[in-house]
Amino acid sequence: MPGWRYQRHRDVEWTQSGSWKIDTIRGAKRKDGRYGLGGVLAVSEGPAWTEFATVPVADSRPDGYLNFPAGTRFSRFELYYQTYPGGGDIEIRSDDGARTMLLPGASHEPRDRVAVMTLDDGPHRVRVVAGRRPVRLYGAVLERERGFVLDAAMVIGAWANSQSVFDPEHLKRQIARRRPDLVVFQWGAKELMRNPQMHPAQLRAFRRAYVESIRQTMAARPRASCLVISTKDMGMRNRNLLVTRPAVPQVVEAASEAAHESGCAFLNLYEALGGEGTMRRWYEANPRKVSPDLGHLMRLGAIETGDTISDILLNAYEQFERARRVPST
Repeated sequence: MPGWRYQRHRDVEWTQSGSWKIDTIRGAKRKDGRYGLGGVLAVSEGPAWTEFATVPVADSRPDGYLNFPAGTRFSRFELYYQTYPGGGDIEIRSDDGARTMLLPGASHEPRDRVAVMTLDDGPHRVRVVAGRRPVRLYGAVLERERGFVLDAAMVIGAWANSQSVFDPEHLKRQIARRRPDLVVFQWGAKELMRNPQMHPAQLRAFRRAYVESIRQTMAARPRASCLVISTKDMGMRNRNLLVTRPAVPQVVEAASEAAHESGCAFLNLYEALGGEGTMRRWYEANPRKVSPDLGHLMRLGAIETGDTISDILLNAYEQFERARRVPST
């Protein structure tokens, strides 16, 4: 999203020009509760543009679809945006003007819109241009005709109750448009960073917010599967010692209870990565796997965490498939 400097996608080249004002669910400044699926709304301030492009093969990852490295080609571009009274027009240009689309940005009342541009499967560069009147953008999708799709909706510093600021019908439409088959939830890191120790009332509020987040999300896709992943270990300094934050096991248990109440599967990432003291061990490793705050992961820690989650899910799926193929007696 233009103007949002956090959590850039490795598999997309992303540039921008001009001024963009950013509103997120964390700030909760919008009365209409419309932030798009990612929880981040960008509003242009005067002439501006943002550009999305494939990455060069040399900078890509080797695990793309049909042996093409990830991020090096797409055939479908979707722009999620909002029209509203007085809204500015939006122009979409592909590959230096090879194809263009002009989208009216004004409507009698705010409306969520999606513009779709189909292209030949290959490397592309798409620019979204705003004029003098402000435009409101939720985000963009770059996809191919087939393959595995992962939508990651993450906002720096969000709490489990941050989702409550969404307009429910708006969020429902945004999720339904993406048609997820599996929805994964992971809350708790922000709560632990702010509160190393949590009182029972705080834990109950966290659990209630978690259940409501799941309920609100799954209302848009009730037939989808859902998975709750617990927080990992979170460390702190206690005099000269590096220790696990006291509330971590309690937050993990609250997440497990929320999953059970909501009918979701549960993955205990805290235990899967080593349980108590993991962040101390990762900080003392050479090279380090976690930053000095003992919470935010460095590259090797992120890779190990991702590989652990992937291995658990794929192993469980393989077991499910084997059991499904066994004839009943």
